Amino acid sequence: MAKKRIRQSPKLPPEERRAQLLKSAGELFLRQGYRSTTTEEIAQHAGVTKGALYFHFKTKEDLLVALVKEMTTSWLEPLERELPKDCSPADVLRLIDEHNRQWVRAGWHFFDFWTQALAIPRIKRHLNRCHHRAVELFVERVSAKYGRTKQQRRELAVFSLALLDGLKVRRILDSQAVNMKRQLELVDLLCDRKEVRGGQHE
Repeated sequence: MAKKRIRQSPKLPPEERRAQLLKSAGELFLRQGYRSTTTEEIAQHAGVTKGALYFHFKTKEDLLVALVKEMTTSWLEPLERELPKDCSPADVLRLIDEHNRQWVRAGWHFFDFWTQALAIPRIKRHLNRCHHRAVELFVERVSAKYGRTKQQRRELAVFSLALLDGLKVRRILDSQAVNMKRQLELVDLLCDRKEVRGGQHE
């Protein structure tokens, strides 16, 4: 049986080729699952040989690690750059969601992707570092009215980020059940009311 002929893509500089391979890997991982995708399929999708793929990434796991780092950079860098001082908790979550939404359109294979990713220690370490940085940005830039001390704002950050993760999962399961704009408004409303009640009891 004749091998499937690869439609060769144009010659690209190394950085552009690497980005192209990551894009192809991401599309296939999120469309058909990480476990079901082979390096041969990724190479064919990108229009390169397997040898060219292995020049940039030694294993499929290396591709996954690089892709996760690209995903986290896509929302963490804008958070560093764009999040204003004295913002609200919902402002933080809204900015993360805006820059992260492209990765949450994959439906059920999104779960397979992250199940595999979280089984890799270096990915878990990277995600923990990103989470800690997001928490610290929250503490630095969210208005003190949402927490008088840094520890209060840190605890609120952990809660808020977990809430956003839950909303993203719910949106995958049933997109009609999540109105992200309205639900993020409720986050601020809840935090404001909590602060008022706290003031009344002191």
